[in-house]
Amino acid sequence: MIEIAWAELGGKQTRLSLEKQTVKIPLNQKYFSRIKSPDVIDG
Repeated sequence: MIEIAWAELGGKQTRLSLEKQTVKIPLNQKYFSRIKSPDVIDG
């Protein structure tokens, strides 16, 4: 999906890098309490 979106945006393939690196993103606990969809909560 990333490659398709990049191509649709007109990005050059050589500028796209999909290295296998883990990037930790901190999650704000306040956001979880605002989720209303049971599918998202149980997912």
